[in-house]
Amino acid sequence: MSSSQSAEWEKAPATRQQAQEMNALGFRVAAKGGKKRRVSQAWIIEHLTKKQALGILYELKGSEHKKPSWETVLPARRFFASDAQWVRAMAASVMTNEYRKGR
Repeated sequence: MSSSQSAEWEKAPATRQQAQEMNALGFRVAAKGGKKRRVSQAWIIEHLTKKQALGILYELKGSEHKKPSWETVLPARRFFASDAQWVRAMAASVMTNEYRKGR
């Protein structure tokens, strides 16, 4: 999320879709006596910003919707051969090129 979008979401009220999803996931607020109570979509829209609602939704959804890590597949690297014959051929090639340059 860009910083300009983040600043915009801190001021904008929560959307109706966010409120619906929060209610579907069982969002509750603290009430008197240590209990928790459900709140209406209108209450969510009135009291929460888009960014706050987004954070709450991430918490309500839990780890099942979060990607813990990414697995990347890298192509196999090509390695130089290490046998003596190849090394001699490479050295001869480099020496020949250097002699041709006149160094």
